[in-house]
Amino acid sequence: MAQRLYLLTIFALSAALLYMQFAPSGGEVGDDLYIVVGGNPPSVAVFNGSKFLGGSYLYDADPYFPMYDSFLYGDFLLVFQGEAGSIIYIYNISDFKKVYGTVHAPSNVSHLLYGELGLAPLVGSTLYIAVSNFAEKRGYVCALDLDALLLKECISVGMYPHAPIKVGDVVVAPTIREPRLVFYSPSNGSLRVISPRYDWPIFVNTHDVLRYTQLSFHMITTDGRYIYGEGHLVEPGTRFAVGVHSHALVVAMDLSGRVVSVAPTNAPPPGLPGLAVCNGKLYATSPVEGLVYVFEVPSLKLVKTIKTGGVPWGAFANPKCTAVYVTDIVGGRVLVIDVRRDEVAKVVKTPMLWPHTVIFVDKEVVEKMDIQPEVKFKPLEIPPYLYCGDAPPS
Repeated sequence: MAQRLYLLTIFALSAALLYMQFAPSGGEVGDDLYIVVGGNPPSVAVFNGSKFLGGSYLYDADPYFPMYDSFLYGDFLLVFQGEAGSIIYIYNISDFKKVYGTVHAPSNVSHLLYGELGLAPLVGSTLYIAVSNFAEKRGYVCALDLDALLLKECISVGMYPHAPIKVGDVVVAPTIREPRLVFYSPSNGSLRVISPRYDWPIFVNTHDVLRYTQLSFHMITTDGRYIYGEGHLVEPGTRFAVGVHSHALVVAMDLSGRVVSVAPTNAPPPGLPGLAVCNGKLYATSPVEGLVYVFEVPSLKLVKTIKTGGVPWGAFANPKCTAVYVTDIVGGRVLVIDVRRDEVAKVVKTPMLWPHTVIFVDKEVVEKMDIQPEVKFKPLEIPPYLYCGDAPPS
């Protein structure tokens, strides 16, 4: 009898330890309150976990555009046509039936995929956005005053700044097709340009064995200690991708630009547009392959590749860092990845066909939102055109 009780006790303890190891903290994985912004049609949808709470059209937005970046500030939702439009649409969340206002940037506004709210390039009430004028081959980091809803100033940087993030109090932006990062400090207006420093040449140039290729960053993210960049190789002194090496690389570097690790991937252009760091791992989406790469950080040892059965685009870590939400940009789905098991825990169907951005919110925000509990969006019968600056020129 005593032996039986002993065995039962051991079994119960083992089961409890396994549960503590794998059970998510703070509730079920994917139980967050969040909104999804996307296209076809341009719209917003609100979810509590897998439950759809309501949605609304984003009236006056371009109905043919697939990739809508967005940012929530107080009662205002800012909507960007990443890479393809210079107009920033501003909606009061209590009335999506009309645009509250618009801001016109000097040229096309880049993507704003920042992985988690703390990395958004927001300093005080100023949001820093990247703008590129392809005709003039000039790029800018622009300060958008969210209280006044006005563009204050634009600082000239490189040719193609893209998707800035905030590292501490500094705004950092990669410059596509150029092997450098821009560091801008709003507190004193200082601007630094850093080229990553390698202790070894990462690739020999395939067209000239005596020259080495350079890495051009496309997307970046950070865990506060290291910056993780994704991009492809370019010919030295040019803006052209090296064709044979056009697959995306992932690089980890310290805040001074010293590279500590490099990981190759099989991701062809547009590369890895969604990056999120959570639970000591980097999650990177590969739309063409239909995969999410999972790396240890900062070593960039490949842990796993997760098959999504779709076209994964944005990656967004929830505030508790128990899950990474991935938008299936042409599949009308959001995939919830359990960061403990590194597998898809939930698949959430969205009312729009082209979901792009996930924003985590609280109950007070949802109560203010102009949404209808039952919406039936009528999608357009058009193919999506997906693009990002990582595509090599033809």
